[in-house]
Parts: sequence; C-alpha cells; structure tokens
Amino acid sequence: MDIINASFAGVTLILVVISVLFTARQTRELAKQTRISNSVGIATVVLGFNQLTQGSYDLILRRPELRPYFFDNRPCRENDPNRAEVLLLAEVFGDVLEYELSAVDIMPEVPMFTQWHNWPRNMVRYSPVLRELIDRFPDYWPTLRILLMQIREEELAGTVTMPVKPAPGRYAHPLRAALTRPR
Repeated sequence: MDIINASFAGVTLILVVISVLFTARQTRELAKQTRISNSVGIATVVLGFNQLTQGSYDLILRRPELRPYFFDNRPCRENDPNRAEVLLLAEVFGDVLEYELSAVDIMPEVPMFTQWHNWPRNMVRYSPVLRELIDRFPDYWPTLRILLMQIREEELAGTVTMPVKPAPGRYAHPLRAALTRPR
C-alpha cells in the first residue's frame, strides 16, 4: 500500500511540475502577445495622429497665406478677410492637438510620446486665433485649456513646464518637470 501511495504521490508531483511549466510557458506567450498588441495599439495612435496632422496641413498647403495665423503669432481681427477660414482651420487644429495630448495622457509609458507636447505647446503659444477659440469654448478642448493656462502662468513666472498637466480625472503624466527658461 505504501508503494502505491508513494507512486501516486510521485505521479502527482510530476503532474504538478508539468502543470507549472506549462503555466509558465503560457504566461510567457501571453506576455509576448501583450507586447505585440501594445505595439499595434501605439502604431494605430501614431497613424491616426499622422493622418489628422496631414489633413490639417493639407489645408495650409492649399492656402499658405493662412500659416502665419498659427505659427507666427499673427492675430486674426474681426474684419480680416480670411477670418472664416482661419477660424475653421483653428477648430481643426484644436481637434488634432487635443487628440495628440489625449494620446500622451492615456499612454504615458510610451517613450516616443514624451515629446509630443512640444507641437501643441508651440501652436497654442504662437496662434492668437487658437488661444481665442480655446478661451471661447474651453469645454471643447479641455487639455488645450489646461495647456493655455500653463502657458499664461509660465509667461508670468518666466518658467516652462513640461509636459502638459492632465485634465482632472485623467491619467497623470509621470514626466512632469519645471524648467527655467533661459533669459
């Protein structure tokens, strides 16, 4: 009887070891599939952003005289003959920039996204019409609203904060740091 129990215990031990090894292999394969899935997700975000960006730049390529309103700090006055087009393009850029900052917010661990805040920051800083729309419709672009508030605080304090602080209730970006702007 002891031989049967010992044999049964030995077989059970062998089966447990095989089960543990099989579980370890499944776990390794699951981790591999997760990395692949994450890479596909990141590529999808990048592709979406690039398509949105290209679409907005196509509008400027057709009308290059509108570029200074977004990159050269040119104001767009109420009587400006380009005002309707500039406002529409500012809305398009607002959506693109909000998408970009939202992507950074939900995937802060992706190293390539850590610098994505630079383009929205520069566009908001150098586009009076974009700032005007963000002020007029703050709920349309909540992350851009936060960015604009940061830029205004920085201008008053003479500092630069990188990256954008997330909207309340959103994911916190781990790479926030205050940098003093050189004078």
